[in-house]
Amino acid sequence: MALLGRNEAYYNTYLGPFPEKARIINVAAGVSHFPRAQIAIDPIYGQPVSAIKAAGIEAIEALEKRLGDLIPEEVEYIKMLTESLDAFVKHCIVDKTQQCIEASLPWIETDEIKGDLVLCSHFIFTYDLGLYGTMACIQNLMDIAPEGRIYPYCADQIPAIAHFMPHLKFEPTPTYLKITHKTSCNYP
Repeated sequence: MALLGRNEAYYNTYLGPFPEKARIINVAAGVSHFPRAQIAIDPIYGQPVSAIKAAGIEAIEALEKRLGDLIPEEVEYIKMLTESLDAFVKHCIVDKTQQCIEASLPWIETDEIKGDLVLCSHFIFTYDLGLYGTMACIQNLMDIAPEGRIYPYCADQIPAIAHFMPHLKFEPTPTYLKITHKTSCNYP
């Protein structure tokens, strides 16, 4: 599994803007550093810090090797990945300024994990989960919060998913898929 993190600028670009007072939960967060999220959820959080950091470094080095001679944009991307990994380890694992929960889609226990907005920068639409597996992941996200945002998403799959999940509203945006319950979604 590639363990590449994302930083706050990434989240703001691809999944923002964010309501000021929303309780945000970041699912499949990996080693991303997004301080606006109060809770981060990923199966890697059960591993020792040293193993998480080593896997992150290995993923970054593998990406650098695969890219070969880096152009300036790729150098900046690698720098962002490295800084995100370092910030994640410091803030989420060492300082514990963000609650990290070991779990994975579609099996996140939602009894005590509730928020206003759930983010998923994860490839649930590109993994070979099948239609029902993808729907199970989406339902699990929507059990956590009244609004979900998924990046990236596959627009071709939305009509079929929406057909089988009529209780949800699917709104593609230029960068993410916004999902809400058909009842209103109001933040304080």
